[in-house]
Amino acid sequence: MKLFNSTLFILFVFILSFCSYATQIDGKYKSVLQQLKPFKHDTSYINKLINIINNNRTESWDTSQLSINAIEILSEKLNYHVGLNWVYNYLANFYYMKGNYEKSITYAGLSLKSARILENKLLIGNALLCLAESSDKSGDFLTAKKYIQEAFSIFISTNDSKNIARCNLKLSFISYDLNQMDSCLKYAQESADRFLKDNEYEQYISATLMMGGAYIRLGKYKNARESVFKAKDICDRYHVKFDKSELLLGIAYAFFYEKNYDNAIKYGLMANRLAAKDSIVRHLWGSAEILSKSYFQTNDFKNAFLYLDSARTHQFKIFNKEKFNSVNELNAKYFTQQKEIENRTLKEKSEFDAIHLKQKNIIILLILVGIILLIGLLLVVIISRKKVLKSNRILNNKNRQIEIQNEQIINQNAILYKLNSEKDAQNIKLQNLNEAKDKFFSIVAHDLRNPFGTVKSFASLLNKKKEYNKDEHEKIVSYLIQSVDKTQEFLDNLLEWSRAQMNKITVKIEDLNVRNNILISYEIVKFQAQAKNIEIIASIDNNLYAKADRNLLHVVVRNLLTNAVKFSYQNSKIIVEAQKIDDEITISFIDFGIGIAPENLATLFKLDTKYSMRGTNNESGTGLGLLICNEFVELMNGTIGAESQLGIGSRFYIKVKA
Repeated sequence: MKLFNSTLFILFVFILSFCSYATQIDGKYKSVLQQLKPFKHDTSYINKLINIINNNRTESWDTSQLSINAIEILSEKLNYHVGLNWVYNYLANFYYMKGNYEKSITYAGLSLKSARILENKLLIGNALLCLAESSDKSGDFLTAKKYIQEAFSIFISTNDSKNIARCNLKLSFISYDLNQMDSCLKYAQESADRFLKDNEYEQYISATLMMGGAYIRLGKYKNARESVFKAKDICDRYHVKFDKSELLLGIAYAFFYEKNYDNAIKYGLMANRLAAKDSIVRHLWGSAEILSKSYFQTNDFKNAFLYLDSARTHQFKIFNKEKFNSVNELNAKYFTQQKEIENRTLKEKSEFDAIHLKQKNIIILLILVGIILLIGLLLVVIISRKKVLKSNRILNNKNRQIEIQNEQIINQNAILYKLNSEKDAQNIKLQNLNEAKDKFFSIVAHDLRNPFGTVKSFASLLNKKKEYNKDEHEKIVSYLIQSVDKTQEFLDNLLEWSRAQMNKITVKIEDLNVRNNILISYEIVKFQAQAKNIEIIASIDNNLYAKADRNLLHVVVRNLLTNAVKFSYQNSKIIVEAQKIDDEITISFIDFGIGIAPENLATLFKLDTKYSMRGTNNESGTGLGLLICNEFVELMNGTIGAESQLGIGSRFYIKVKA
């Protein structure tokens, strides 16, 4: 009996202690439960929260997150699809703005599902457009096009003119990305007509600019110019707040492709000034690029090089900005993932607290039912142990998730390191380009100054001394002709090289008869060879064909033959050979002249180490001929090389596809 009474006393003390603990827990959550109780089975609370968030869109994500979670939980509990649709649509747009297109597509899909349950065509159409935009940003253009077409059908059925125009405009963008220009023009024109009818002038300008871009791709430059001028007319007439530098840049491009370079320069300068005023780096780049090209076409090389340098500077700024944005996106993604982990932890904590509330109710029930106190206590102990084990499993799972997150952070750091390495490599490349440019200008200054100095000197002699005998007169004239020839050769080579650098050469690969094309080039240099009594022997099969560009091959052969004559001795010979090995044609130019030292062979085709020497008759060279040969052979997908022995002769060769 004593043992029973002692057991009851200990049990009673334990129950009192546990009830006290349960009362403390109840006080902690009492205020929260009291606030939710009036709205427990009422959708008005959900609608009230939605209106508050809609009216305070400028609040941070942290401020709105708890309200959004509350809306989602209550809507799921009440099976209220209006609230669920709002939550999914909000989250889809939030992740789209953050650049997390995968999650945006997930929530847009949930929004579409709830909208179909509600049978609300406007919500269905908006969800489809959100899916299309995220798919487009992810590079899945065909899927994006499918969603827009489905949304288009829905808005047609409801005669929603504004959203029909939106669909047409988005279809024009995707058709442009897919290089379907006819479809792009069709959708852009339909959207422009509707926007103009509905007085949506900013959207109308976007549609007409898209038409201009499509016309340029199709080569219809007049139509492109007319489209852009329509956009500018609407912008000026209705004082639309639109980026005018973009409009002026579009006009400049249209005039450029029409080969109206004066107007291209005019509007390019206007666009450049506006972009500089508004600090729009992308448009500063575009306007500088079109001005460089236009000035080049008008032979104003000074301004062409000036704006080319400006374009490269702004391009480099954009490159750095894009790298910086990539880093920020990675940081934002990491921040979002951390917030999601915290949200899941809070949700699980709420579930854990709910378990303790349930334990309190069990103990109250045990007090009222005294007969089963001992049994109830055993049950509580068993249940508590199970819950602890479950909590341990949850904690273990969380630890594994944290380890996974740490691995993701390490991978992101590796990506950042790679981006920085690429940036350093780009800086080194730009530095090398600047050094090559400076070297090139020094070559131009040196090789133009010498012949002009010679001409000036002999002109001064002629001016000082009025009378010369025949031998003196012929000697002076000969020197003048040599200087002029050298200058002309240098300018021809300089022009060809600059065209290659500016990508102004159109390469047309065709099957060419090797012998016939070499004979054409021989006709140009044969007088130089005859002057030194040099025999040029062409040992080439008449049925040998090579895949090359006729004009580029002519320039390469002419330069190599000219060099062979220049460095050959009087009364010697030059051999031109061609043979097919596998799928390549090798054309060789062999002379028996002065040869080249081994240490100079590696510098023949490099701009930064100019190599030039005088010929056997003291002929001078520019050093650009072999550079042009190297550039042009590469444009024909071939290779060029040289072999030489000092005092014996040289062999230059090119290899092109058969």
